[in-house]
Amino acid sequence: MLTDRAVEFCRLPEGSRVLDVGCGVGATVNRLREKYRLEAFGLDSSAGLLMEGLHRNPGIPVVQAAACSLPVRDAIFCECVLSLASDRRVVLREFHRTLRPGGRVVLTDLYARSPEHLSALRSLSVRSCLSGAVAKSVLVDDIRDSGFRVLLWEDHSALLKEFAVRLIFAGCSLQSLFGGTCARPVGPGEPPAASKARPGYYLLIAEKAEPEAPRLRG
Repeated sequence: MLTDRAVEFCRLPEGSRVLDVGCGVGATVNRLREKYRLEAFGLDSSAGLLMEGLHRNPGIPVVQAAACSLPVRDAIFCECVLSLASDRRVVLREFHRTLRPGGRVVLTDLYARSPEHLSALRSLSVRSCLSGAVAKSVLVDDIRDSGFRVLLWEDHSALLKEFAVRLIFAGCSLQSLFGGTCARPVGPGEPPAASKARPGYYLLIAEKAEPEAPRLRG
């Protein structure tokens, strides 16, 4: 599980303050709290998913919100959500603002392994995880431009089946990978066109850079 891989890489000590953005039913929040004893909280814009999560795990600390205007955090997890953002750079800058210096951001999501075919993704009729995928180079540049230092990039495309299970767990159809949202069909011929971009699945961990010391003027 990539959540475990990320926690082990970041070496987060017990009690670290962690925010899961787009937490859905709170599975990651629950795992971070129970297995690693982290002070984890979840945020999601879907009241339905949060209510389902609270039904499964009463008392799990989750809130409904569209942005992470919360106290400073040691780490932010954002699993399969960034590709859905209307402007990922705005989201990344908000992550940077929210984290303490040296704090970590953990991203898992889809990306295009053949970016020369990105136009096929952008032409999908409905915005989805796949239509919002970008090339690795674009994502890494956005991360750096937002004030982060990339510590780890790993391709986990073999885990795309796990990603599909996450969609089903969230109440979505597998068609959302190819341009449809929950229970909404894709247009004819769209999946073959989208597959040309060779969608992959990545784990990226970045660190909020320490602020530069002021320069003394002689």
